[in-house]
Amino acid sequence: MEAAVGSPEKVGIERSRLRRFIEVTLFWCVWIGLGEALDLGPSAGEIETYLLLGVPLVILFQVFVARRDIRELWVRGAPKILLKRLTIAIALAAAIYPVVSVIKAVVDSNPASLVIAYAVIATVGAGAAGYAFGLFKHETWRYLLLCVLFGTGYSVLIQIVDEAELSLTHPLVFHPDHDLAVFILSFIQYIPTVFVFEEVVFRGALDTHLHHQGDRHGVWTAIYISVLWSLWHAPLFGWDEAGALLISMVPMGVALSIYWRKSGNLGVSGTAHALADSIRNAISGVP
Repeated sequence: MEAAVGSPEKVGIERSRLRRFIEVTLFWCVWIGLGEALDLGPSAGEIETYLLLGVPLVILFQVFVARRDIRELWVRGAPKILLKRLTIAIALAAAIYPVVSVIKAVVDSNPASLVIAYAVIATVGAGAAGYAFGLFKHETWRYLLLCVLFGTGYSVLIQIVDEAELSLTHPLVFHPDHDLAVFILSFIQYIPTVFVFEEVVFRGALDTHLHHQGDRHGVWTAIYISVLWSLWHAPLFGWDEAGALLISMVPMGVALSIYWRKSGNLGVSGTAHALADSIRNAISGVP
């Protein structure tokens, strides 16, 4: 039975929502503030630093603010980890790229490199990927298809429009073999990383905290989380790009949030996100 307007129960719900809204916003402000204070940019090493900052932040947020099990960052309800063959196979496959990156960094005598820290944490993400994908159900695959259709699809559409505009002043050159290689390499790199960096923060932690199951106005909270996610990129690419970031990322972010909520499995939004970024790299020709 719904609480009456003005009742103590209704007031309590609204206060809870306001508190969650403030907590999510403060988390974003701290992360953004650290990025600005360190004067990070889009160059190699600085992006990794920005992402790595989020790891301790999201753990502290999940444990002390949201007060949820760490496993709920990946699967709603935090079911027990079952070491099924599929789980192990996916985890091992997803771990190949970060493990090779660690070995390469050590062989290159660069142990202080951020590459090692980034790759080690990404290896943890490979285990989380196995955990999430190992718990896929029949309806989870349907939500994944819809999330790719609307989330990844929007991102690809924006990329095509951008490339079409660029072609008016610069001739486009296609290298199918190279572009396919970039896509594959990007995808195997992004799959483990979305489970420990961007996606796990904005969908697994913040979206889950802001929007509880049964809450009304879900679209508006999805939009808000997507705005935060879009502007989170601003310290790297400049605040003058804020408008472009909002246009290119908010609709995609809404799809990621909605299908994360419906599925309760980060494998859905994480895969759509990884696909979008991999296709972007292939289209732009940048690994």
